[in-house]
Amino acid sequence: MQIACPNCHTRYALDDRLVPTGGAPVQCTRCGLVFTAQRGGDAPTGQGQQGPPSGTLPFGSAARTAGPIRTEAYGQRPPPSASTQVFGSGSADAPAPAVPPGAGRTQVFGSGTAEPARTQVFGSGATPPARPGPSAGANRTQVFGAGAAPANRTQVFGGSPARPPAPPEPSPAMRTAVFGGAAAQPGPEGLDLPPMPEDQLLAGGVPSLDLPGTGPEPLPVPGVGPSRPTRPDPAERALAAQLRRRRRRAIWGLLGLLVLGGVGYGGWSWFTGRAAVPASVRADRDAAFVRLRRDDPQSRAAALKVLDALVERYPHWVGARATQALAQTLELDDQRALLRRGLADAEALTTQLARLEAERTPADWKAQADAARTRLEQLRKQTDPMVDAVNALESRLNASRDALNRLPPGTVDDERSRLRADAVFAGVAGRAERAISDAERYRQLGGKDGWAEVAYAEYVLSAKSAPPDSVEQAVKSMNDLLARDSTFIRPYVLAGRLLLNLRQRDAALSKLDAAVALNPKHVLAQALIDQERGK
Repeated sequence: MQIACPNCHTRYALDDRLVPTGGAPVQCTRCGLVFTAQRGGDAPTGQGQQGPPSGTLPFGSAARTAGPIRTEAYGQRPPPSASTQVFGSGSADAPAPAVPPGAGRTQVFGSGTAEPARTQVFGSGATPPARPGPSAGANRTQVFGAGAAPANRTQVFGGSPARPPAPPEPSPAMRTAVFGGAAAQPGPEGLDLPPMPEDQLLAGGVPSLDLPGTGPEPLPVPGVGPSRPTRPDPAERALAAQLRRRRRRAIWGLLGLLVLGGVGYGGWSWFTGRAAVPASVRADRDAAFVRLRRDDPQSRAAALKVLDALVERYPHWVGARATQALAQTLELDDQRALLRRGLADAEALTTQLARLEAERTPADWKAQADAARTRLEQLRKQTDPMVDAVNALESRLNASRDALNRLPPGTVDDERSRLRADAVFAGVAGRAERAISDAERYRQLGGKDGWAEVAYAEYVLSAKSAPPDSVEQAVKSMNDLLARDSTFIRPYVLAGRLLLNLRQRDAALSKLDAAVALNPKHVLAQALIDQERGK
């Protein structure tokens, strides 16, 4: 059946079998009103209305005996006098000496004996007798469907039990459990209210109980999807799984195409750059490399002519590109050395001319000044074209190195040629770490022909802040290299330039003379000799 609060008209579902004939006091969870629930759809009564008259026996009970009025439960043995038998549960434990109920004492249907002026909860076990000490006070209301509550305390029907205060010697008061949940310390075979079906609850206007963690459905908003996602049906899940499989296959297919493209490009580069180069063409490249060991401008020009033709014919050949870059690097270094010497001489003549004009001594200072002006003009005519030549060589070398760096790795011989060109270029550019690291890698790859030592000596000559002992170390490495290979001309010239930096003029001239003796066409060695002996 359904009951409704007389005050706020909130409706609740209740099994009429759990309500005694005379009704049971209940409390509304919304407004807090305590009213009497009648059986069989009877109208509820308020707090102040009286229940059924005492002395009425339920159906099937034994005849009333003499003594105080009592009420028996259906199907149970007669309870002791002045006691109430719980409907559907065992008999309540009788107190030791039966005491007639005093005035103002209410015994609640479905519970054991109660203390004076105390209401027992419908559906709970009997209340144990109070121990000596502070007794439960009057005006005590017990909530329908839960255990006993402490004195002077009202608990809400269907709410959570409040934690009672802890007196020094509390009496074993009963507690109220939440409607629909487990009662705290329930009596044996306590009664639970059966829930009403959800469709009947909603149809009858009874508030429904939401599960924890869920909230009411939000109102639909036009243009906005539902906030609570719905579970897709099997067809949608199968379609989503099929789309995921197709997406994975597409990704793997794309990766496979990329890998195949890279492998194909590498194979094509290897075939066109190395396998397609005949042995006779490689012999031409080796002959051009041998000309570079003579270290004069004419030999380098002849080698570059052959190398330029090979590069144009085989643009993906790493060996030809690397040897071409090496020849251009050596030519650039010699042109820079000649240019530096010419600029240094011009600066010295400019200083001498300024001093002569300022001091006007000695007596022939005018003749010396005229000679200095003539020599200075000659140097300017020599250095101006050299500046243009150096700039053009730098542009060509940068283009060659860019093309070389874009080529993929080649054979062992090609990579050795690449490391040799990189080490010498880093030395001429004054890059210490790169020159040393590339020279070491060149040695590890089988480069034992002395170009690693040449790269280090080039770095010492070109670096602006080389360590003080690096010059002597470079001279020693050049001497060791010449001891192994006396036909390699460039170590002679590098050793002479290093010794000039150390102010060892005689030793430097000795190295330069040896270079000119081996190759009379060596322009840089002859220019350094003329400059030192002309002083």
